[in-house]
Amino acid sequence: MVQRGGLLWICLLLLLVTPLSLAAQTKSQEEELAEKRLAKAQQLEPNQVNSWEKRMRRWEKARFPARIFMKGWHGFRPLFGGMPSGSGTVFGGGYIRGLESEYLKFQINGRYSTKSYTQFDTLIELPPPQAGSIFSAYLDGKYQDFTELWFYGLGNDSSKENESFYAQQTSRAEAGVRLKPHHVFELVGNFSWLQTDTTSGRRDPSLETVFDPKDLPGFGTGKTDYFVYGGRVVLNLWDRWDWPPAGVRLTLEGRRYDDRDRNLYNSAKLVGMIEAQIPLGKRNRRLAARFRTAHMTADSGQIVPFYLMETIGGAKTVRGYSEFRFRDVRNLLFNLEYRWEVMPYLDFAFFGDGGKAFSDLHDFNFRRLHYGYGWGVRVHAPGPYYLNLDLAHSKEGFVFHISGGIGF
Repeated sequence: MVQRGGLLWICLLLLLVTPLSLAAQTKSQEEELAEKRLAKAQQLEPNQVNSWEKRMRRWEKARFPARIFMKGWHGFRPLFGGMPSGSGTVFGGGYIRGLESEYLKFQINGRYSTKSYTQFDTLIELPPPQAGSIFSAYLDGKYQDFTELWFYGLGNDSSKENESFYAQQTSRAEAGVRLKPHHVFELVGNFSWLQTDTTSGRRDPSLETVFDPKDLPGFGTGKTDYFVYGGRVVLNLWDRWDWPPAGVRLTLEGRRYDDRDRNLYNSAKLVGMIEAQIPLGKRNRRLAARFRTAHMTADSGQIVPFYLMETIGGAKTVRGYSEFRFRDVRNLLFNLEYRWEVMPYLDFAFFGDGGKAFSDLHDFNFRRLHYGYGWGVRVHAPGPYYLNLDLAHSKEGFVFHISGGIGF
């Protein structure tokens, strides 16, 4: 009995002492952590921004790209790019008014390249997009004189060895209306006057020395006037509150070309496109994708002129090939691009492209595609890009593209 009583007292003593020792140990740890916090607080120093970060913050605060390349100086601004890849170094100037107005936007631009390409364009919008109006109208005019456009032949199997050049002059005046009852839905209708003239290229070999002009409808026949009309339906499933936007956009466009001179080139075009912007974590890293297909058909007894045909190759399609590398009445295109904003107004991009040009609707499939891949730099003002530098590769080697505006 005594032994059992002693064991009982020992157990009770342990039960009383253990919590006290644990409490003392916990109190000791808390005191030690408090002393460490106090010592660290006494050693804290203000966060120091290095000189590079200071320059970048001043650059972003000054909004230099927006002021110079969008608003300009009292509306006058420099321009770079805006012509087909391969046109050489493009520079020019323009005047813009109405970026902050809710009633009218007006701009006029002129560009010239080191290969003697010339382009003038003007645009009037009433009211401008920033007004947020359901209904708006626009007038758009453009003149282009391109002296060295590439031509390799028609079809998806055209040979690079048949590289040749032609010149093209184009004048266009267009009027249209936009109806946007909701940010998700947009409807556009337009009509225009179009005049096109194709002649011998100013660079050897000229097109007619490599190909028989009789096989190329629309070449060397003089100026042709068209009355063009059509419309576009856009479904914007975007997250519209942030930039860059995220979501999906669907576009369906139809256009009719009426030959007013010779009654030889009456045709119609149908274009379908799906674009997607997928954020990868933060908005500064995203995946952009596009699928596009276009189909032109001529009226009975008519033919589609070669300069209105769809093309594959160049800065806006499959970047691993030269501009206008493949040409036919139909095409199929897809693009995939990983974009990374490395600093304000500067993005890096890794991309892969695929596409083909064809004439028979039965070839509307993913066989016999031409592929390209590469890396690019995007320099932009707040909002749309204005300068793209892309180095791409395909089975025909490396191609470097300089272009303006956002591809997709």
